[in-house]
Amino acid sequence: MKNQNTALQNGFTLLGSVFILLILALVGVYLLKLGTTHTQILNYQLLNKRAELAAFSALEIATQKFQQNPAECPKQTLAFNEVAKSLKGFTVSITCLQMVAYPKDKPQYFAVQLQAKATKGNFGDRDYVSHSRERLLTIE
Repeated sequence: MKNQNTALQNGFTLLGSVFILLILALVGVYLLKLGTTHTQILNYQLLNKRAELAAFSALEIATQKFQQNPAECPKQTLAFNEVAKSLKGFTVSITCLQMVAYPKDKPQYFAVQLQAKATKGNFGDRDYVSHSRERLLTIE
């Protein structure tokens, strides 16, 4: 009778050990996925911040061009290359949403509303990012 009890206890111990190993493996897989997801979120935040800075940089360049020649809208498309290493690959298009020159004959007051849209990658790709920024400029 004692031998049968010992055999049953040994079988139960084996079953318990397998169950504990299964739980530990599931917890390990969960922690691995959690770490991967956290890394992806950080990468997306970094891409978004870079797109924001690319749009801001393009608006600064457009502001300089507007100050040099206020009668002309400084719309253009910029492609960042190796000079700006952290912004490499971004394309920024600058458009004029509205332009005012007052009075019409010999204008002395100029205003323009600029929009910069920075993009990188193709829509639908994992590394696609886009950011828009607007600025109102006036010169008297």
